[in-house]
Amino acid sequence: RRVLFRSRRLLLEILGFFASVALGLSVLGIYSLVSYSVNQRTREMGVRRALGASRISIIELILVQTLRWTLAGIVIGAVAAIAVTQFLRSYLFHIDPTDPITFVAVFVLFIAVAIAAALRPAFRAAQMDPTQALRYQ
Repeated sequence: RRVLFRSRRLLLEILGFFASVALGLSVLGIYSLVSYSVNQRTREMGVRRALGASRISIIELILVQTLRWTLAGIVIGAVAAIAVTQFLRSYLFHIDPTDPITFVAVFVLFIAVAIAAALRPAFRAAQMDPTQALRYQ
């Protein structure tokens, strides 16, 4: 019985490690995609700023677009998570695999991760000088 407990604990520690790595990779991936998108749309941001868009509206534009993609990913991930709950059922103790509190917590965590990853590129886009952005090739 003690060996079974140790093997399950080791499995959960490994699972936790990979979950942490996955969270780090998701932050890096979202940051990279948003940064690339902002870089590709430099001229558009310059035109928006030249036409009178405020810095807040540029930040809002980038964050809203990031959150749309994040919500789509969360929905796809939730469907996939519910699909694999039968496999995880034997490893969870006193927790239902479809526990709504856990799903809401993960949902909030991913929204926070997406916002944190998108803030730097959004602020960088808002700080752009319109004349420099319009000359950008």
